[in-house]
Amino acid sequence: MLKSMLQGLLGLTLLINAACAESWFVTDWRKQAAAGDANAQWQLGLALANGRGVEKNDREAVQWIRKAAEQGNASSQFSLGLMYSTGIGVTKDLKETLRWYRLSAAQGDVYALNSLAAMYASGTGVPQNKTEALKCYRLSAEQGEITAQVNLGAAYARGDGVPQNLSEAYLWWQIASDLGNETAAKNLKVIKKLMTAEQITEATRLARAQLKKLPSK
Repeated sequence: MLKSMLQGLLGLTLLINAACAESWFVTDWRKQAAAGDANAQWQLGLALANGRGVEKNDREAVQWIRKAAEQGNASSQFSLGLMYSTGIGVTKDLKETLRWYRLSAAQGDVYALNSLAAMYASGTGVPQNKTEALKCYRLSAEQGEITAQVNLGAAYARGDGVPQNLSEAYLWWQIASDLGNETAAKNLKVIKKLMTAEQITEATRLARAQLKKLPSK
């Protein structure tokens, strides 16, 4: 019983320490954000949006994230686009979503590229353009964004906007699977049944080579 009490107190202490640390970071970010630091503005906005170390406040979160986005911070531009996409802290507006995703994607933000690709693929907020979708998916996938790798593999598997190519689909799903994605791992089991042993061997070789090219994190 004493042991369980001690464990409980330890857990409570860790939670308190974590909360204090989060609160300290928020205080520091506020100072830097007020001084015009774009990254601090973005971090403060995320903290407010998630209620981490501070009371959750979506409207204030948008204000700080917008300040950073207007300074050209790519991560903030993506975050602001996401807020417009979901209607968090702002009125849902796909035109604004598209605008901010494009600005962020132009700087190479992998999440913005994947989200922009999804809009082009489905024709959401923009005329459907499968070619542009594939281009964005690939740019994101080649930088290591796992969801983009899964989506790119799916496009090749279905022949969606590109000639069907099971080996190419296998390649990207293998990479995503190696990076821990369960959906990709499940897809591999299905697609293997449609491929020859030679195709699988070659696709695996290419996947290993591509995996080595991914930016280290």
